[in-house]
Amino acid sequence: MAPATSNSGSTTSVQVAVRIRPITTHDATSIPPRFQKIVVNDSSATSVVVDATNGPPTQTAQPVTGAPAKKQSFNFDQVHGQSTSQFQLYTSTAQPLVGRFLEGFNCTVLAYGQTSSGKTHSMTGVDLDADPNDASNGMGIIPRSVAAIFAKAQELKGERAGGWQYSLKGSFIELYNEDLIDLLVDDTTGARREVQIREDKDGHIIWGGLREVTVRNATEVMR
Repeated sequence: MAPATSNSGSTTSVQVAVRIRPITTHDATSIPPRFQKIVVNDSSATSVVVDATNGPPTQTAQPVTGAPAKKQSFNFDQVHGQSTSQFQLYTSTAQPLVGRFLEGFNCTVLAYGQTSSGKTHSMTGVDLDADPNDASNGMGIIPRSVAAIFAKAQELKGERAGGWQYSLKGSFIELYNEDLIDLLVDDTTGARREVQIREDKDGHIIWGGLREVTVRNATEVMR
């Protein structure tokens, strides 16, 4: 996420946004009702509350003794509840990075979570051929960001009457068992080339062996 300046003038280069995934239709039909309990809820725009739970309810008539477990609260830079749309998530997290990227800053959006937590949906989503400015579709962070980068670059080119040119290249890397693998290598043998990442004497990050493909529009990136 974009660096945010506090009142003291300090900056932070890393921010954490939490998105609470709602129960899906698949969840409702495949998970037994006794296990369908929402225990994580947004209590504010920057905090979540985890309800106390001791596991699924049991079929017993015996009273439960002891003090009730307490709820736990956790604070983050942003918290997005179950009703947050794809567009709202993009505008509050990734959109500020587009301008910073075009100013020459290195920007990264990392989705982290367990299996089925909604990472792919948040990052890629659906409706990939739709209008990225349409707040009602299910397009994720990646296609909206890519479209915004191309639109802004073209806008800057027009503003400067051809005195500013740009070239965009894309790469596709898989991180697997701590190995970096280039997924764009055209190798008929099926072998995947490992990528080496290092830092030069000036502090610039170098990707050794990584293939970069020139892209002309958002459609080519997502293809």
